[in-house]
Amino acid sequence: MKGILFFLSTFIIVGCDSNQNVSGSKNFDVVKHLDSVFVLAHQWSNKVPPIPNELLDSLNANMDSVEIYYFDNNIDPQGILFTAPRKTSLMILEKTPTLQSLNKVSYESYEVWRSLIGGKEILEFSLQPHPVKKWVFSIRKRSQE
Repeated sequence: MKGILFFLSTFIIVGCDSNQNVSGSKNFDVVKHLDSVFVLAHQWSNKVPPIPNELLDSLNANMDSVEIYYFDNNIDPQGILFTAPRKTSLMILEKTPTLQSLNKVSYESYEVWRSLIGGKEILEFSLQPHPVKKWVFSIRKRSQE
């Protein structure tokens, strides 16, 4: 009898924990948080983008198979990178209102969205293959070309 009660109580606790995790993950809107990153990137006026690490941390915790490299990283020190083993894992970035409002230029395996910051610099979002990281979506600030 004790064994049955122990099993049932464990089953109920595990079930409650999994329900909390599922409901907690439903409250996190990845597209909304990604769009916040893109909107803040458009306010990039200093050397460092005004994107809080906490925002990137929350995305890193909630995006399956995507790894985020913050500004001043070893791969591209002047950009913020989202990497994934498959291009499809990064396609959620294109669902953001900010990227949808920008013109996209596609090459063979390279896609780029550009907009102006303060009329002087170009904010570039790009998606491309990478020899080590497989697929990389980067956010960079560039001078006018």
